[in-house]
Amino acid sequence: MEGKKKTRGQLITVEERHFVDHQGSPTRKFKVTPPITTLKRGEKVAIVYDGPKSGVVMIPVPGVFNKQVHLVPRGKQPQIELKVLPKAPLGEFSFAVICNDGRSDHYGEGASPPKIVIKDPKP
Repeated sequence: MEGKKKTRGQLITVEERHFVDHQGSPTRKFKVTPPITTLKRGEKVAIVYDGPKSGVVMIPVPGVFNKQVHLVPRGKQPQIELKVLPKAPLGEFSFAVICNDGRSDHYGEGASPPKIVIKDPKP
């Protein structure tokens, strides 16, 4: 992956994987790693995207980050950095990464779907 920015906090990667499906046709998937990311209020997370076109990250729950839809640009620094809001709701939330390979859109796969867990910073 070219030109990764350094960040403090957690890291989520979205990588394109090529394989042959059960019918012998070449295909691709986008893998989200780790499938479940645990964060605290105020913590940062970088989402690094390795795909041929721009990607989109959607968090369906309002108030976790500053907005619910984030474009991950393709280029020298294909990542976005998000900070969990101080009053983010606690719990486990699914999110979607939509990846475009130039022909069609694909959902990034993780824990089907990938999840973000927001925990109280107090023990």
